[in-house]
Amino acid sequence: MAGSQGGITTSQHTGRPAGRRPLGAASYLGYAAGDVANNLVFTFQALFLLIYYTNVARLSPFDVGVLLLGVRLWSAACDLLAGRLIDTRVSPRGRFRPYLLWASPPLLVASVATFSVPAVDAYGVRLAYAWATSAVMMLFYSLVTIPYASLASAMTVDPVERVGLNSYRMGAVMLVQIALAAVVAPQITRLGADPAALQRFFTTVAGVFVVAGLALYGACYRTCPERVRTTTEAVSLRDTGAAVLANRPLLVLCASSVVLLTGQFAIVTAQAHFVTLVLGDSGLLILLTVATAATSLVMVPLGPRLVARWELRRVYLACAVVSAVGMAGLAVAPTSVPFALGCFAVQGLGVGVLNALMYALAAECVDHGRRLTGVAVPGAVYSTYQVSRKVAQALAGGLLGWGLGVGGITAATRPGDPAAVTTLVWLTGLIPAVLVVAGGLLILRFPRPPAAVTPAGR
Repeated sequence: MAGSQGGITTSQHTGRPAGRRPLGAASYLGYAAGDVANNLVFTFQALFLLIYYTNVARLSPFDVGVLLLGVRLWSAACDLLAGRLIDTRVSPRGRFRPYLLWASPPLLVASVATFSVPAVDAYGVRLAYAWATSAVMMLFYSLVTIPYASLASAMTVDPVERVGLNSYRMGAVMLVQIALAAVVAPQITRLGADPAALQRFFTTVAGVFVVAGLALYGACYRTCPERVRTTTEAVSLRDTGAAVLANRPLLVLCASSVVLLTGQFAIVTAQAHFVTLVLGDSGLLILLTVATAATSLVMVPLGPRLVARWELRRVYLACAVVSAVGMAGLAVAPTSVPFALGCFAVQGLGVGVLNALMYALAAECVDHGRRLTGVAVPGAVYSTYQVSRKVAQALAGGLLGWGLGVGGITAATRPGDPAAVTTLVWLTGLIPAVLVVAGGLLILRFPRPPAAVTPAGR
């Protein structure tokens, strides 16, 4: 039996257009390569830019905090700009893929510049340079990552294949996080007493990432063809806004993501304090990272199979519950290192799949808009969704700051302090668990996919 989806004939069992070949391994690996390249910029700066600015560039923590907040707001605006751009311009090479070629070189060069603050005595010059380079980097980051995220919706309409693409993507992210934590972090400790040597190290690493990133983006471009036909009709800004507001699945996904990801980002943000004040050893941070990433990697190949077996929203909620169990478990024996590692491993079982499902659902939102209006605005859909993720990041940071203040945790707080342990159990475990389950329940408001794209038997 076949169905129709926006003028595309599809198979009921898989949702794949009739007669169209399934995606090959090269497409899955190539799509993952694109996100490896993305995270040579994003994860590198997320993990190390703060310590670079304070320890090498000699900027005050307060100024760095204001800078990072301002750049995050600027980044959200850039996402919307990038979304509008890809919805109004189509080249002969495609709507999304060309950005991987022309926007990636300035992105990678801007990353090198960001980690190359000049060693001058004038504090204002160093601070202004940091603002300018960070802003330029985030502009081009949006011009690469919004088209990249949108590309999955143009590669296939099969929900199982979309989950597969985003599962490979999340697996790639975990590998980059592990590699950076294992390779770069120890050098920061080794070179910490010599800012000049640490500067050379950061510049060298960022330079190597330029070469690697260009190769990875090139591989993604070559192996990820845009196979789903979409309208090339220009859509006005007013009509784009109306299409987004009328897209109920997108609004549900954004609401779910804000709540659920606030919980996920909260535990990531709080875990440095958790290992220092609750477990008593900051060196355990790498072990918690590996515990989460390892179990997430185990789940990568299972994501598409779970969606093929059960309805996508049910898998989403189940993964949220599993992740929340691991988070809440920290309250049982918070000072036990083996138990804490086990809890982080359990919550990792849901993390990777959840993020893959979010991006797969965003692709469904593109399809819904196409069915509703006859016009696809994937850029607006993905940029709106990305803004919801950045709102969650900001809320998680605010939650941590407020929670530490309420708990009386300061730089003078000693490891094992009872009040600090209680506060961090709430911030790292219980509150994130409640938010993750609440976000999982919200996804049940996401409309059931049409029969043409629903797994067999559902």
